[in-house]
Amino acid sequence: SENNDGFLVTTNTTVKQNLKTWLSRYKIINDTIDILDAYVVNFGVEFIIVTDYEKNKYNALAAANARLRNYFASMTYDIGEQIYIGDIYKELNKVPSVIDVLDVKLVAKSGSPYSNFNFDLDAHLSNDGRYINAEKNTVFEIKYPNLDVQGSVV
Repeated sequence: SENNDGFLVTTNTTVKQNLKTWLSRYKIINDTIDILDAYVVNFGVEFIIVTDYEKNKYNALAAANARLRNYFASMTYDIGEQIYIGDIYKELNKVPSVIDVLDVKLVAKSGSPYSNFNFDLDAHLSNDGRYINAEKNTVFEIKYPNLDVQGSVV
């Protein structure tokens, strides 16, 4: 569920009970219905870019930050969907004055105002380092793209 601000929140019991009642009309007599909450995993992105030496590196960094913030502002993940780190590299490489992306790191965000669910992103990193595996009961979210996406330039 989402709140009025569009952030993921726990679905209230009334909605879950109504959904269960509606679904019960379509189930077979021996089927059971369990509606469980997914755990929200808030994360941030830190990256390092190399820019064209003929261009202003701070303008390039601002453009890279803006591109990723817009990307994540419109991005919604499904429950159990992975985060593909290669997609972040692709978005950064689309910025005209970015020559190379040296590093992209995902960092977990938890505690107020984020979700209280602790999730070790490094432990769920694929062997080839290309994506973060989600558990079947988790959903990823960048809650505040303007704060949670931070880059640096060399």
